[in-house]
Amino acid sequence: MAGYLPFGKGLTCMLITFFDLAWQLCINFPYF
Repeated sequence: MAGYLPFGKGLTCMLITFFDLAWQLCINFPYF
């Protein structure tokens, strides 16, 4: 279980970053 912890944490950070960028795109380009 401990071996999967770093991977899960990295995946979570990547998802948060992805959704944050997507949210900014939606704000900057509302016509999408």
